[in-house]
Parts: sequence; structure tokens; C-alpha cells
Amino acid sequence: MDRSHKCVCDDAMRPRHAWLSMLVIGLIVAFRLLSHHLSSDSTPPSLSSGPAPAAARPSATTNSRDVPVPQNCTPEVNQQLASLLAQQTHNNVDNVMVCGTTISPSRTQRGGPHGSHEVLPLLVNLPGAGSKLVEVVTNDELDGVVTAPKGALVYAYGQAFFDQGSRFVAGIHDVHCSTHRAADNGWVVVDGTRSPASCTSFHR
Repeated sequence: MDRSHKCVCDDAMRPRHAWLSMLVIGLIVAFRLLSHHLSSDSTPPSLSSGPAPAAARPSATTNSRDVPVPQNCTPEVNQQLASLLAQQTHNNVDNVMVCGTTISPSRTQRGGPHGSHEVLPLLVNLPGAGSKLVEVVTNDELDGVVTAPKGALVYAYGQAFFDQGSRFVAGIHDVHCSTHRAADNGWVVVDGTRSPASCTSFHR
């Protein structure tokens, strides 16, 4: 075979090999670009680490609390009421506790827009203020008829109110299962007997 003829054939084949190599490289690059694009589209959006919407947050006042009765009647039990009096508060305040001894038998207030009530007059020991008169008022319809003899030990938990000009420095009423969201379940205990006994079956 003539050597010059062979060289001519090799020279003719070189452009074709170069073209095929460039085509293969181009296909590889295109495939990699396409794969990267598809993987980017399939990536799930990142979850926000911000605070949950307000509607998903539980409300602190959705359910009423059951507050236990103290073991002993000490001046510290009346600390919140003493603080309210020191601040000269005139507005009603929910979730206030008081304890003391009745200075006379309870008396009945009949009639009125909310029915009859029982008034229990207590002598309470306020921290830093000494002994003061406080009335506990129960509602016959909501609480049942709650009475107390003279000298009874009484604990009460409910809404504090302040009547100007009264002989009582303050009063506690709404001593029953909660009827509004801001209030805990109230109660009154006379010589160890609690009313109401429980609020588990009570519906607002």
C-alpha cells in the first residue's frame, strides 16, 4: 500500500473524530445542566421558623382554674387584698382570696335583680394593716344557701369589690364556678365545708 495514500486517509478522518468528540462533550454538559435544573425545581420550600399564627396559640383564659383552699388561715392568705387596699383600688378585681372569722351569724339579703344573698361578716388579719372587717357575699341561686354561725372560720375566693362608706373595707362575691373567662372557679368554705364542692360538671 502506498504510504502517501494512507496519510491522506488519516488526515481526512481527523475532522470527523474532533466533531464527534465535541458533540459528546456538548451532550454531557446539557445533561448535567438539565439534571441540576430538575433537582432545583423538586426541592421543597423551606419551612418558616417564625412564630405561629396567633389563632393557633392557646388562650390563657380559655379554661378556668381550680385554686386550692389554704391549709391554714394566716395573714399571708389575705396579702393580695391588703395590697389592693393599700393601692386604694375602687374597681372590682377577680381572683382574690380572703380568710377570717365571722363576728356574727350570717344574714340574708332578700330580693334584688340577682335574687337573695347571704352576707358573712368576717374579721380578717391583713399584713401590715391589722384586723379589718370584710364581707363575703354568696348568691343563693348560684352557690346554694351558704350560712355561717358566729365564730366560724371562713375561706373565700372570688371577685373583690369595694363599697365606699361601708363599714367593711372590702367584700368578696362571685364565690362560685366561673361565669366569665377572666375568673378562676370561686368557692367559699365554712368550718371545713366547701361550696360548691366541685366545678367539674358546671357549664357556662
